[in-house]
Amino acid sequence: RRTLPAASTSVQSSYRQLLEATPEKRAPLVRTYVQEVVAQTLQATQPLAVDAGFNELGLDSLMAIELRRRLEKRLQLTLPSTVAFEYPTVRTLSAYLLERLQEDAGEQERVAESGEVMPEGERPDEESIEAQLRRLEALLKGQDDGGTYSA
Repeated sequence: RRTLPAASTSVQSSYRQLLEATPEKRAPLVRTYVQEVVAQTLQATQPLAVDAGFNELGLDSLMAIELRRRLEKRLQLTLPSTVAFEYPTVRTLSAYLLERLQEDAGEQERVAESGEVMPEGERPDEESIEAQLRRLEALLKGQDDGGTYSA
């Protein structure tokens, strides 16, 4: 098993810039960031062309998993296991990640403005909460009445 190098200072500083960037500056920063993370995953010594296919560059399935893991960890996103195959160039992967980051930022902003902890449609009603609490209390007391639990 090959050991991959630790994150470079360049990648870490790019991520900080990405977080602090205005929306219009974010796209080129995401592209540069993805370019650096892909290059690091491939252990490339030359800058990567944004339209070069990952397969052409030598990305295999294990490297694709490593790329996804690195992006998930650093960007705090959950990505599909096939992300490197569905978005097989720096340009397409960057566009996808930018969209996801903007969606997440928009959702965080909406929640912060509304003060909501949980989106309206996902909140359980009071009756449901009370029924669940009674069920849990009965279970804890050993008085399980065999009732059904519904979430």
